[in-house]
Order: sequence, then C-alpha cells, then structure tokens
Amino acid sequence: MKTILLLLFLIPNLVIADVSERMQECNNKADDKDTSVIGYTNDAIDCSMSELAYEDQRLNVHYKKLMGLLSDEKKILLRKEQRTWIKYRDKEALEFGGEYYPSLNKFIADNGQIGKLTYYSTMTELTKKRADELATMSNAK
Repeated sequence: MKTILLLLFLIPNLVIADVSERMQECNNKADDKDTSVIGYTNDAIDCSMSELAYEDQRLNVHYKKLMGLLSDEKKILLRKEQRTWIKYRDKEALEFGGEYYPSLNKFIADNGQIGKLTYYSTMTELTKKRADELATMSNAK
C-alpha cells in the first residue's frame, strides 16, 4: 500500500528520472517500516532531501573542478550561467499542477506534504541533471 502511495507521489519524477540506488534503498527502508501514511510520506520526504543533498554536493564538486579549468573570461560566463540556472531550478521546483508559487512556504501551505515531496523531488532531479552536465563539461576539458 505504501509503495503504491509513494509511486503516486513520485510518478512525474519517476518518468523522467533514474532513481539512484541510494534513493531506492531509502525508499525500501521506508516501505519496510510499519508506519502510517503520514509517517511514510515524511520518510519519503527525508529520502528526497537526502538525495538532494548528495546531488547538490556533486554539483558543487563538478562546478569547482570546471572553474579550475577555465580562463578568467569563461569563469565569468560559467558563473553567470550557473546563477541563471539556479533561478530556473528554484522557479521550476515551485510549480505544481500548472501553478507557480511565490515561496516554498506558500507552496507547502497550499499543497501539503505532497507539495513538499514534489518540491524536493523536482529540486533533486534538476540538480542531478545539472551536476551531470557540469561533470561532462569538466571531463571534456
């Protein structure tokens, strides 16, 4: 039952994302617990937040590596591109059901725990994609 609920929460992201082994293992541990739906949702949110922290760390490592390989002019361009991407990611994560929200507090207030789970899942997916892009660029140099 809990697995079905989690899948319903994550379907938009599961369609476009590879679920990492870390995330799958975390979700499996949550599934094995005998908790309420609310407790399970909180565990799923914790899994998403943990995965976001991992992907954010990867992004920072690859960004710093790439910055170390670039000329001063290209560093300025990458910094500008990264700041633009951060604004894009943050805005995309606050979209739910075709509606954009001005803040995470408003997003969660209107969409509850499902909104929180969606927010962290979206942040994770976008951060992973950007970390992968930066890794590709830094490895190509």
